[in-house]
Formats: sequence, structure tokens, C-alpha cells
Amino acid sequence: VWNRVVIELTTHDLGGLSTLDVELARRIERLVPSA
Repeated sequence: VWNRVVIELTTHDLGGLSTLDVELARRIERLVPSA
């Protein structure tokens, strides 16, 4: 499917997700309507 974008977040120094990654994901979800 060509109408999709995948965004993967990780903080390499932590080896996983930081609180900033989670906040960014929340902001992105508010901008993009659910399918």
C-alpha cells in the first residue's frame, strides 16, 4: 500500500524508548487520523 508512513522511534543511548519518544508519538497520533 502506497498511502502509508511508518515512523519508528528509538533513543540509541538508552537502547529503547525515552519519555521524549513517547511524547513525540502522542503528538504524531493527534495529528494523524486513525485508519
